[in-house]
Amino acid sequence: MFASMVSNPTEAPLQEIIDANMIQVFLGLLSRSDVPRIQFEVLWSLTNFASGKFVVTLIEQGAVEIFVSLLLG
Repeated sequence: MFASMVSNPTEAPLQEIIDANMIQVFLGLLSRSDVPRIQFEVLWSLTNFASGKFVVTLIEQGAVEIFVSLLLG
């Protein structure tokens, strides 16, 4: 699925995803508790942003609050 496309941060189109304003789409998909597989794929994908130079972008987009809410259930 999509996560495999961005699983290699050195080759993944991370900047293109940011430029296309898709981070908010990904974060919105995290609210889909009815489809845990989507949440899993999106979280896996977002770890590539968080583990690299794009972590600030995630913070600015409000990802931290969403991640915490998922952890707290």
